[in-house]
Amino acid sequence: MSFLLFATLASATETRLLLLYKKGVEEVGVLGLEHLGDHLADDPHELERWLLAEFGGLMTRYEFTYDVNSIARAVRGLDPAAPLLLDLPWLGEEELLMALLPFEAVFNLNGAVGAPGEVAVAYEYYREMFFQRPGRSIGLWSRWSDGAATRFAELLDRLRMFQNLAEAPGAGDPE
Repeated sequence: MSFLLFATLASATETRLLLLYKKGVEEVGVLGLEHLGDHLADDPHELERWLLAEFGGLMTRYEFTYDVNSIARAVRGLDPAAPLLLDLPWLGEEELLMALLPFEAVFNLNGAVGAPGEVAVAYEYYREMFFQRPGRSIGLWSRWSDGAATRFAELLDRLRMFQNLAEAPGAGDPE
């Protein structure tokens, strides 16, 4: 869903896609809707194989290890006046928070990092397995971005409606 959301945004406005690896960050070309559309009906394993072939050894859905310094450096290189869409499950590092502080609008498809202009769009995680002993716990959690993409679209629609209301004639006039 994150790739579909990106392709949709890229068809409407100028966008950049940064892919995260265990070591480093790479900017890749625009992923067009027509290119992604060829794979929308693929089963999950076939889609994952295509994404890995297209973009290289990305983190899979089973591992979320980030190079936080590289991510923060890449975020600092972006225009803070442009909206930023993050898809970084389970990442809430202080280094990332500091890089996000200048941004006016951050849409996070996960839980909030805590930046002033940030809106957390997805906040649902599903426990699949959990084991706990005194002093130690192990859990297997999942998250699906389908709900996040839907909520993001709804949020953009509401923001547009609020902006239209604010710009309506007489909207700021005291009566």
